[in-house]
Amino acid sequence: MHFQILKEELQGDILKVQCSINIRNYLEDPIVKIKTSDIVSIYESKYEILTIIKDGEIWNTSPGLKRQTDTWIFKIKKKRKPRTRTPKNGTTSSQQKENLKKEKFSSRISNIAKKIQNNQES
Repeated sequence: MHFQILKEELQGDILKVQCSINIRNYLEDPIVKIKTSDIVSIYESKYEILTIIKDGEIWNTSPGLKRQTDTWIFKIKKKRKPRTRTPKNGTTSSQQKENLKKEKFSSRISNIAKKIQNNQES
């Protein structure tokens, strides 16, 4: 779809969206119709749309037949991001598990020194 959002206003729980579409240049170009459902699908990830106060539609056909600019008004509720919980006692994250697997630097050095000493004695 070749349309653009000209204006997006949020006033409290009211969202006003103004969109525009370019007129098709050739008869071979497909006719595009932007409906309320198309606009809702754009905003449904950001907002929970409770009601549609004013709906509309825009077309890419000649200006005398259909509209190329329209405004949609929705009553919305902002979606909250899910909270991430911290692990409870007894559970660790994958990063913490990986750190536990690694030996401390000093113990690794002492193990290497013991191996070298054993090899020299043999």
